[in-house]
Amino acid sequence: MKKYEWIRNEDGEKVMVEIGSPQHQEHEFQRNIKNEVYEQSLKKANMKKGKVTKCQFTREWDGPSGTIYYHTIVIDNGDHGSVGTKEKMPAKLSEGSEIWYSIEQKGNFKGQPQYSIKLEKAPDQQYQPKQYAMSNQSNSNQQESIARSVALKAAIDAVGAGEKPAAYVNVALYFEHYLLTGKQANEDAVNSSITDKKMDASTDDLPF
Repeated sequence: MKKYEWIRNEDGEKVMVEIGSPQHQEHEFQRNIKNEVYEQSLKKANMKKGKVTKCQFTREWDGPSGTIYYHTIVIDNGDHGSVGTKEKMPAKLSEGSEIWYSIEQKGNFKGQPQYSIKLEKAPDQQYQPKQYAMSNQSNSNQQESIARSVALKAAIDAVGAGEKPAAYVNVALYFEHYLLTGKQANEDAVNSSITDKKMDASTDDLPF
């Protein structure tokens, strides 16, 4: 039995499509990309960087995926907390090592806040887009087509509507590069286009 789902098309209208149809697959792909970019931006906002000034082994725990060794570390910016690793004496936590991490408060002990630290990859290694299953070359082409569509919409939002098509090209290419590779291209194109837009607005003496 065929199953259907309500989705919104490019015009924002609700339409019913068959689950598994090309239109439904495109909708799911775009939603996955948007969710992933949103989640990654939140994660990046919470990441911090610092040098380890102290590391002390505290305990170990036998978990379902193996033994986890917990250490209390102190960062040169004043952060401190417990971090778990699969090594008892990890070189990456030695004094002077530079780490990327996220930190979260985990309750209190004797009136003092306790923190949990999670080691993270550097931003240039962190945000690789997930590889979605592609059954054939046509699906690969469809992925690129969807990325261009999403990139163009992002460019219009960044620069503003009402400009000539050429004003959006470099900005759209910037977003498309990120969507397909997970890496930033030259940000100058984005900043330049937005700056030009602002300058045009500030120098426009017309009353409309």
